[in-house]
Amino acid sequence: MRATLNDRWIYRLIDEETASGRLAREKFANPSAACPFDSNIYVTSFTEATELGPVKTSDPKGEKVSTKLHYHYYKNKGKAALEEENFVGELHKIQKKLEGGVAREDLEPAEQKMCEKFLTVIPKRGRGKPTVLIKDEPCKAEMLNFGIFVLISNRHRDPWQALRHYRRRNDIEASYHMIKSELDGARARCWDIKRVRGKELCRLIALSYRFHLQSTQEEAERRSRDEELSKLERDRMAGVAAWLKKTTLRQFLGWFDCIETVTVRNKRAKYRWSTECTARDHLVLQMLEENLGSFSVEG
Repeated sequence: MRATLNDRWIYRLIDEETASGRLAREKFANPSAACPFDSNIYVTSFTEATELGPVKTSDPKGEKVSTKLHYHYYKNKGKAALEEENFVGELHKIQKKLEGGVAREDLEPAEQKMCEKFLTVIPKRGRGKPTVLIKDEPCKAEMLNFGIFVLISNRHRDPWQALRHYRRRNDIEASYHMIKSELDGARARCWDIKRVRGKELCRLIALSYRFHLQSTQEEAERRSRDEELSKLERDRMAGVAAWLKKTTLRQFLGWFDCIETVTVRNKRAKYRWSTECTARDHLVLQMLEENLGSFSVEG
């Protein structure tokens, strides 16, 4: 799992002294700590028996569960440089505001917190401007943790193997990202190929639905510009294209659950019968039927 340095029980390990008397985070400066497949990543690792809590939640003072965990601390130096640049830029922006006469109370809540922690404001004398100084030590302490992320594993002692598995999970999840709708966003994560096969089938079915939706939208846009059609027909096609364009795949599939068409031959029944299907819905169904009829698979 991934953790952050905001958790104190994780944070303490990186600032503990090693057997050589150095802080663990100093290992990030060693060339031997560089990642073999990503030159921006450096690592320092620990293995420690960790108490996870009571065996029974109903008995918090009872027997405790303890397991051996591997803590892998990674520092992305490229990301750290970007975070440092953004941090210093934000400080200078707040400094410029205060020196320009903006009161501390008029700053944004986040800017007020940064001002209190990282800036010293000396009130102005007479008609002069206030002096704003940056506190170096708190800023250095804050920037120490830029670019650092933590992976905790009970299986992988090798930090690079743990990183590969974590990135593989991200790649699998990214492959299911839909531009208009993240249909799989709430699904359980897949870590290997065996578990991904069912999800892959669902994805292919969803992509086929989306393909037909996109083809129908393109055809509606083409017909809305066709000068051979009447103005009324072009306006209807433009309405269909606009509706399809703003409809997500999830909404489009839900549309089939509520749409209903009824064919009535008796003239009296036609006069009295009403349905929920609008003229636009009839056009969409007609175009989908035409699209499916023209679809073919070439081997």
